[in-house]
Amino acid sequence: QIASKVVYRRIKDEEKYYFFEKGKLTVFPEDRSIIHEVFGGKEELVKEFISSRQLKFRNQSDFIELVQYYNSLLSKK
Repeated sequence: QIASKVVYRRIKDEEKYYFFEKGKLTVFPEDRSIIHEVFGGKEELVKEFISSRQLKFRNQSDFIELVQYYNSLLSKK
């Protein structure tokens, strides 16, 4: 008896977004409900911003908007 094995190979496109701060590169989590945790001491402000702007993180513009907001918080120090 001859056995054959078929191997299916697939290429999966994935987009990952990263956040760079203080010399450290951090990937945004896949679970969008905890994305605010990437922002350390500003978590609550970021969480409120995400909610108020209804960001869904399905496209790049949502990530850009969030990082711009976070940068504005840092510049207010």
